[in-house]
Amino acid sequence: MTAGPNGLASGILADAVGVPAASVFHDLNELSHAGLAASQREGRSIIHSAAYPA
Repeated sequence: MTAGPNGLASGILADAVGVPAASVFHDLNELSHAGLAASQREGRSIIHSAAYPA
């Protein structure tokens, strides 16, 4: 991810690739369950980022 460890909201990612935000959110949720992405709540947004190894 070019956003790096800070990540981006799914809506911003959706706008960048031209798909519905719900689709991006679902895909990122699946990646999170697989351990490939991380997410954290910031206010009303959920910020997604790649799960970088420690």
